[in-house]
Amino acid sequence: MIWPARERQFTTRSGAAQARRMLLGLATAAAIMMAGAAAGDETSKPDTSTWSCKFCQFSQGWTGSIGASAGYITDSETAFGRYTGYENSGVIGGLSPQITYWGDKGYTAKIEGFGYSQESFDYDMEVGHQGKWMLDLGYDRLPYRYLLESTQTIYRPLGDTPLILPDNWIRAGGTGGMTNLASDLRGFDPGWDRETLDLGAEYLFSPNLSFDVDWRYQTKEGKGRTWGTFLGSAAELIQPLNYETNEVEGGINYTADRWQIRLAYLGSWFSNKDLSLQWENAFTGPDDGRMAQAPDNKSYNVSLSGAVNITPRTIASGTVSLGQSEQDDSFLPYTINPALAGTPLPRSSFDGKVDLTQYSLRVTSAEWSRLRLTGDFRYNKRDNKSPRDSYDYVLADNIAGGVAVENRPYGFKDTDFDLAADYRFTRRLKGSIGYDYDKIERNLQEVSENEEDTYWAKLKLKPSNAFDVNIKGQTASRDGSTYRPQTGIKLEQNPLMHKYYEADRDRDGVEVRVQARPADRLSLGLQLDVWTEDYKNSDVGLTDADRDSIAADASYAFADDVHLFLGLSSEQVTYKQRGAQSNVDPNTAAPNWRAKNNDDFDAANVGFRWENIAQRWGLELDYTYAQSQGSTNVRQSGVGSGFPKFRSERNTARLDVTYELNPQMQLRGGWLYERYRSSDWHVDGTAPDTLSGVLTWGAAAADYDVSVVGLSFTYRLDLPRPPLEY
Repeated sequence: MIWPARERQFTTRSGAAQARRMLLGLATAAAIMMAGAAAGDETSKPDTSTWSCKFCQFSQGWTGSIGASAGYITDSETAFGRYTGYENSGVIGGLSPQITYWGDKGYTAKIEGFGYSQESFDYDMEVGHQGKWMLDLGYDRLPYRYLLESTQTIYRPLGDTPLILPDNWIRAGGTGGMTNLASDLRGFDPGWDRETLDLGAEYLFSPNLSFDVDWRYQTKEGKGRTWGTFLGSAAELIQPLNYETNEVEGGINYTADRWQIRLAYLGSWFSNKDLSLQWENAFTGPDDGRMAQAPDNKSYNVSLSGAVNITPRTIASGTVSLGQSEQDDSFLPYTINPALAGTPLPRSSFDGKVDLTQYSLRVTSAEWSRLRLTGDFRYNKRDNKSPRDSYDYVLADNIAGGVAVENRPYGFKDTDFDLAADYRFTRRLKGSIGYDYDKIERNLQEVSENEEDTYWAKLKLKPSNAFDVNIKGQTASRDGSTYRPQTGIKLEQNPLMHKYYEADRDRDGVEVRVQARPADRLSLGLQLDVWTEDYKNSDVGLTDADRDSIAADASYAFADDVHLFLGLSSEQVTYKQRGAQSNVDPNTAAPNWRAKNNDDFDAANVGFRWENIAQRWGLELDYTYAQSQGSTNVRQSGVGSGFPKFRSERNTARLDVTYELNPQMQLRGGWLYERYRSSDWHVDGTAPDTLSGVLTWGAAAADYDVSVVGLSFTYRLDLPRPPLEY
């Protein structure tokens, strides 16, 4: 059966390219060995014509399998089809080939992939000649749907710009006066579809020299979520998503006996077909609004990487990378409101440029049998060469901004090095210690410099063959230069405010993992993580953060083909912060409120698998429970209050039954049931006209019950091989 996989992410082509390069490297090594053998004395070769290999099982011809599936979805639920396309009730189908052809002269062809539905699939095809060349073609489609229900809007057309009001629309100062609102609402499903086309090629010039190139074209189309405001009123809008991205990656590789090197290029070009979003104002006031969307941009990168065996037990590797990112779309005018047309822009386009420089070096040495030493150095520089100018501005196409402000093209330098030592005391006891140093230098930011020191230690203990214990402890301290709030911006920060990623911080954590096998058929596991963060000098901002998690698993084999497994996990994340409320600019108020955020996650999974029932049947049962809960409590002037809690709960049950028609054909039938409940006070109970000054989609948090039943058929192109006998 083809079931929906929650939060599934497609494998990127860069990962596939690395896998292909690994295969190419193995082919290169094999070619080198064959070349060395060929260079020997021909007369010294043994006569292998009568040799036979009892255990060699070389593939030739067609191998693999092909599967076809069909099913039925009982209900139409957009959230259920978030990544799978299972959003509409009715019949679904998919095709899952895993086919390889091995030619007798080294030629190969392969097709593999899977299809959840016509909206969600991933397929790859390869052809090539082993040790010489390879071509790869891939195509995938991934849907994404928001976890919202009952979304409605008055605007037309959907997923386009400009957004137009209905012909008979009556504007008003509040939603209560929009007399045609109810009749003009139109339901829609927000979300988008991503499609990727990938073409790759590799060529082996010689046993030592190879070349590879990969081109990827990706589109993202659909209806996103955004807001448009005129200060006194706001509307939830449909953001058009019409993105295109082209990427080209290629490189030349050279491999010698003790070293290897790669020269590579990566280019990326992003295009947005809708560089602005324009909409008509549903309230009284300005007629239209307009906001910029993601700009077109491009980037380039050239890198040189390599590795060398200094000695048989000491290896050094490194990379030098230089790149540049550019963005030069034309600016929009300050406002679309002709009544507020003011001074011209200081320039027609941004002409943004950022130079990127990266260096890395890693040395690993195991000259002593019990000791391994590792050292890492990394340098990353972002040199922002974008121009600085003073800009007038208009607030929400409604009010002139006043004093001009200057843009701040910030950059940074990040230097860090890591040292680690691993020592094997005995066969059952290993230890590791390490030190990491990180220094970040920034410009045009509140903190010009941060330094962080991290010390850690690990212990791996194996008291017996049935018991493993892994413990890791870590402590880190980050300190920075004097916090200086940026001036000359529209809303200056409170001088006591420290941004969490720039603030001084102490961080400590312990991780414990235990694996036990008290009996031949029983396996137990336990994992405990405890982390705490103290933002020690932050009077306003994030002050504390804690994360505690525990997970346990168990499996038991009643027989070789009968297994029971269980998994439990719980995690709690807590954040504390202080704030300073003020109605003046600049804000210089002392801390006058506190907040505490709690997020709790719990999950459980139990399953049962029974294979080879009467040599033909298989049975698999699986149940998963997951719940999350989030709360925010605020205390001000000694009085506490809290926002309503976020909640979600998912129950998923699955049944699979397989039947072997013969060694080459298998039938599989199944049933999946999912129940999802959630609450979100941001949207629940909020109709389009609930808030006088805010026109919303009237959405609700996802809530559904869905069942899927299906049947699949798999045909093997080659018979399963018997196990080797020694």
